[in-house]
Amino acid sequence: MARPMIVSNADIKFARNTLRSFVENVALSRALLSIEKPPYALRLAQGSAFDIAAIEWCILFGSDHARLQHIHWKNMFDEDRFRDGLLEFLTISKTEWKSYRQNLVNYRNELAAHRDLDPVTGSYPSFETGLSAAAFYNEKLVELANTRGVSLSGPTLMEHFEVRAAEFREWASSAVN
Repeated sequence: MARPMIVSNADIKFARNTLRSFVENVALSRALLSIEKPPYALRLAQGSAFDIAAIEWCILFGSDHARLQHIHWKNMFDEDRFRDGLLEFLTISKTEWKSYRQNLVNYRNELAAHRDLDPVTGSYPSFETGLSAAAFYNEKLVELANTRGVSLSGPTLMEHFEVRAAEFREWASSAVN
């Protein structure tokens, strides 16, 4: 189902910032999780970074309400082309994508953004597929920005992720010593 898309340059930049926040919070969460016997403050920070990563990812891939979520992929790109390209990029079926997406949305809804007293979410979701989906979104965002004359210079999203992950791992290894 095609929707009329009105994507502003501000939407493009906000989407880029949201993608970066997502990967930075995944990197921080993983770095903090790697600390053996972390103090309470770092355990709390790890959980918060994980929750923020889930919330940021869902801004891009969760609710697609056009009025409330301008930068959801369905509101930024041609829906059919993006979905087909995403599934091919991830090498998963539409059913697998829906299941992965729903798991992250449930986590966000039940444990990160809200507190459900009887959650169906039984485990923390993995961000592996989410990181790949974010990388694909970023590629399409750069293509869109280029057609608009908007500069999104700098490293790719996954290069940015790797730089932050290394920085956070280094910090985490020295934080408890």
